[in-house]
Amino acid sequence: LHQTMFSRKLNAFPMSRFFRTPLSFLFAVGFSFAIPGVSFASVIISEIMYDFPGVEGSGEHDWIEIENTGTESVDVSKFKFFEANTNHGLKLDRGVSILSPGSVAVIANATSTFLTDWPQFSGTLFDSSFSLNSTSAGEKLIIRTAELYDEDSVTYSSDWGAKDDGNSLQKVNSSWVASTPTPGQA
Repeated sequence: LHQTMFSRKLNAFPMSRFFRTPLSFLFAVGFSFAIPGVSFASVIISEIMYDFPGVEGSGEHDWIEIENTGTESVDVSKFKFFEANTNHGLKLDRGVSILSPGSVAVIANATSTFLTDWPQFSGTLFDSSFSLNSTSAGEKLIIRTAELYDEDSVTYSSDWGAKDDGNSLQKVNSSWVASTPTPGQA
């Protein structure tokens, strides 16, 4: 009886509407696994330095940290950093562009200034051209794939903290907190 009920339910869903032949079904299933760029990687924005102390509004000391929280390595060299309504390209300054699971990279507005501010940093560093907003309005930041799919976004505000006090905003679990900067240490 159980098998008969199962067969009726299966026959009630006409697969022929979607797949004309078994070959088309196999093609559809196979194609879904063969799409280039599809992976189980998840790159998130994990830290934001938007207001380095003593340099109000210069942007030269601004940086963000990204982290691969996924299960596969991902090449972020073609990713875009979106802020101020602009998709900024990333230029590898040092390290490797492929982030393995759990690894991080920093995207800096001025890599030479970043390395002066953080001489102990030895990780992956990308150069980009941007200036983060330190007003209470904040701004929306997005990390995007080469195909311009949003991997992660955050709209931060100086009301969250880290305004001209030496701290950065850090994602801890799913909340943002102001804390001592840890570039490259996730």
